[in-house]
Amino acid sequence: MASEGGNRLRVGGLPVMGIPFLLLTLGLLGGALAPLLQKLTGGIISWVFVYPLVLSNPMGARLEDGKLTLLYGFGLIKQSISLDSIEEISVLSRLRYATITRHFKAYAALWLVVVLLAVGYLLLDCNDPIGLYFAPLIISMYAVFFLVLTFPRRGEVLYVGALLCIAFLIVYPLVKLGPKTLVPEVVFALLIIWLVKVFQRDELILVVADGKSYLLTAKNGDEFLRLLRRAGNAQTP
Repeated sequence: MASEGGNRLRVGGLPVMGIPFLLLTLGLLGGALAPLLQKLTGGIISWVFVYPLVLSNPMGARLEDGKLTLLYGFGLIKQSISLDSIEEISVLSRLRYATITRHFKAYAALWLVVVLLAVGYLLLDCNDPIGLYFAPLIISMYAVFFLVLTFPRRGEVLYVGALLCIAFLIVYPLVKLGPKTLVPEVVFALLIIWLVKVFQRDELILVVADGKSYLLTAKNGDEFLRLLRRAGNAQTP
């Protein structure tokens, strides 16, 4: 799991708090409202919200000097966790009824709000071609994110929800706008399938330190926990 001199970890810290969470919120809400903003301003501004999303993207972690440092946005943004301050570590994907909403209510609520905004836009302005094209994409993609972060990793609800999202993503624009939407929507449908597979493969790890909760992803949760224990013991005098 370790590389680059033994201190770089193939572990991702999901942006559930601090600056990464604020950037994620800006990117997601901006993206959900982009069709409406473009209609009001007459300009193409969707690309602006890509930048905060990129900066909120987890880029691994470093383990050095008694600290676990989570990296975001090409390593420009960091969150440091002192190993001495860690109060709890749990592998959430091993708990059948554990859900992210129990531990990260604001994070889960953000995804739900974005989905509801897209649904509202679709219902209020159903004749706008921009909305007809982008709203199903936003609803489907964000709904899948909400599902994979809320329900158990191998639950039937996740599979059924993902299939419904894919069907809606492809069929709705196809009926409203014609076959010109088919190719890009199929590409996004494949992205949804990849997303579900990634979250099934990786394990979600809850880390509580100084009363703050962090959410990490790792392919092997047990190996990561052993690595943290060894690093913590090495710091003990």
